[in-house]
Amino acid sequence: MSQKNQRNLTELKARAQPALKHARLVEIASNFKPNSSYQSALKETGDAALAKACRWLSIIYRDHGEEEFKKFVDHGTKQANEKT
Repeated sequence: MSQKNQRNLTELKARAQPALKHARLVEIASNFKPNSSYQSALKETGDAALAKACRWLSIIYRDHGEEEFKKFVDHGTKQANEKT
């Protein structure tokens, strides 16, 4: 992965982080294109910030693939569980 792509992935992960706390948003991000993810998440939560995070998560799935998406989700879920 090039340095530019890695930086983009790092930025995407930072923006998508809030969505990891919500299993339903992770599900939405993995099943819809980014704009549809935003709309669905907004309807689900009523929170524009969470909807944007869901959209960024969907972009990770689209641009970096299912494997990278799953690694990020699994790592984020593990961190969230350690904090509780």
